[in-house]
This record gives sequence, structure tokens and C-alpha cells, in this order.
Amino acid sequence: ALIAYGAGNGLWSIARGVLPLSLFDTDTYAIVMGKLARPMLFAGAIGPLLGSFLIGRIGAGMTLGVLTVSAGIALLATTVLFVSVRTNRKVN
Repeated sequence: ALIAYGAGNGLWSIARGVLPLSLFDTDTYAIVMGKLARPMLFAGAIGPLLGSFLIGRIGAGMTLGVLTVSAGIALLATTVLFVSVRTNRKVN
């Protein structure tokens, strides 16, 4: 599990740097990377504050439930996006 986690992080960091460069020109690369990083940085900054607030208000068990539902929604949205992109790619 640790090796898979480390490999995933390594691939993610490479893909995050290379993919936008291959899709966009070098003039807009910095702008695109900033736009891609903004949500992740915001979530990393607000996450601990929101987590501690939820644990204090609704308890650890319910907070875990909220996180599970949030992850499920993100997985569903990713699946819908993936299917949509694959369907559009086959049509065009």
C-alpha cells in the first residue's frame, strides 16, 4: 500500500506538471497552473478548520459520514465526467 501510494503521488506530480504544458502553450502555462492549483490550495487551507468545526459540532462519527458522502459525490461527478468525455470523443 505504501509503495502504491508513493507511486501514485509521483505520477500525479509528473502529470500535473506535464499535461497542461502539452495541452496549452508556454505563454499561458503559468496561468493554467495557477488556476489548477487554486482549488487544491484552498481545500488544503480550509480543510483542517472545517474538520475541527464539524468534529466539535456533530462528533467524529458524523464527520466521517459527511466526508464519506462528500467523497462519494466527488467519485460520482468524476465518473459522469469520464463517461461524458469518452462519449463525446467517440462521436467526434
